[in-house]
Amino acid sequence: MKPIQTLRELSLALNSGETTCEQVVSRMLQRTRELNQILRAYITISEEAALASAREADAELKRWGPRSALHGAPLAVKDIIAVEGLPMTAGSRVLGAKHAKRDAEAVHRARSAGMVILGTTNLHEFAAGTTNLNIHYGHARNPWNTELITGGSSGGSAAAVAAGLAGIALGTDTGGSVRIPAALCGVLGLKPTRGLISTSGVFPLSWSLDEVGILARSAWDASAALMTLSKPQAPTPQRIPPPAPTRPRIGVPWSLFEESLDPAVSSGLDSFLKTLEGLEADILDIEIPWAPPALSHWRTIRGAESAAVHRNWLENRPHLYSEEVRENLAWGLSIPAVDYIAALREKEKIAAKAASLFSSLDAIATPTLPITAPRVSEVEEMPLPERAELRTRMISLTFLANLTGLPALSIPVKTSSGGPPVGAQLIGPLGGDYTLLGIAWVYELSVDGFNFPSPIY
Repeated sequence: MKPIQTLRELSLALNSGETTCEQVVSRMLQRTRELNQILRAYITISEEAALASAREADAELKRWGPRSALHGAPLAVKDIIAVEGLPMTAGSRVLGAKHAKRDAEAVHRARSAGMVILGTTNLHEFAAGTTNLNIHYGHARNPWNTELITGGSSGGSAAAVAAGLAGIALGTDTGGSVRIPAALCGVLGLKPTRGLISTSGVFPLSWSLDEVGILARSAWDASAALMTLSKPQAPTPQRIPPPAPTRPRIGVPWSLFEESLDPAVSSGLDSFLKTLEGLEADILDIEIPWAPPALSHWRTIRGAESAAVHRNWLENRPHLYSEEVRENLAWGLSIPAVDYIAALREKEKIAAKAASLFSSLDAIATPTLPITAPRVSEVEEMPLPERAELRTRMISLTFLANLTGLPALSIPVKTSSGGPPVGAQLIGPLGGDYTLLGIAWVYELSVDGFNFPSPIY
């Protein structure tokens, strides 16, 4: 049979009887055993439970039909999102190895749709970083080139999806932590509209900014997952994938990034925009002068809220953190309350400015991040101040969607050099998640799908 690359293809194969969920999950687990020592995509692999769930999915499919479009889909979950019966480490030694007593809301909804949970994935400790170098559970490695970082903090989830060790994965995104690894690992990464997917059962980094996001191989897959995982009152599209707008108007704020792009990123963005123009999109130059200064407000909110979460552990168990993450979190302890409150007020004003952009636009396009993936060894050798500078550069184009609550999608694009893919980011209006996915689907079809190091099956 033809290799299965996406969940859309898997759904067709399962429903036609061409393969079974047990066969797919069994093969995926075998590959995970072979590759995880290298990629460090997973922290915990739940083999017995996954195979039992796969058999149950096959029996239900045969007897009653699929529960959803993602019935039998193999799912990986970032190890900061509770999965009943599995330890939730948050990529740290601080929490110990306590097993979660119940599923996070997003995981519960995935199970209810018939998805099969394979295990929990590696992350930058407590989601407080962008490289996914983790001294506790091993550095996650990029499936395109294992000498490169995956990006973070949801790097294990992105690596698992790219390498065919999961069909789809959950991550969290506070300033770009789904979209950054999606871009560097060549998969789609969706940060949904604020609150569209519940964060109940997720260990917080910053409760005002955190979102549960999706890492997928196709816009169809991400659309079906969003519809499955969203809160019951959330709007749903008429069909999957949703239709793209006719002649979408896409604004490009060149002044935010034009002079700071690595050549491969610049090449990838140009190719992406030219393809959209060929699909009858209107590409417009826009200015967002208030965006760069907004980073200081994001930093204040994230810093203060993270420090509040970790204050007791930072005082009583500082030795259990990596040095980088300890400094990152402890910095927030010095933020005055008045600065935090002022930043929250500014957040509301910035969100209003951002919403006004979409009175005449369907989406805003930027690179996901301005650089290509650094080498693991290069980041390891960086002193902490240099790592902090790298982190700031990596989130420079992603943080704004978290500060404003807007949906944002990283789409893999090829580079002229033929190296690993880079990401193009689309940001949409509040509730415009499916508009972004519709544009991504049209783009995906026009380039004959995305490439991956390995198929799902």
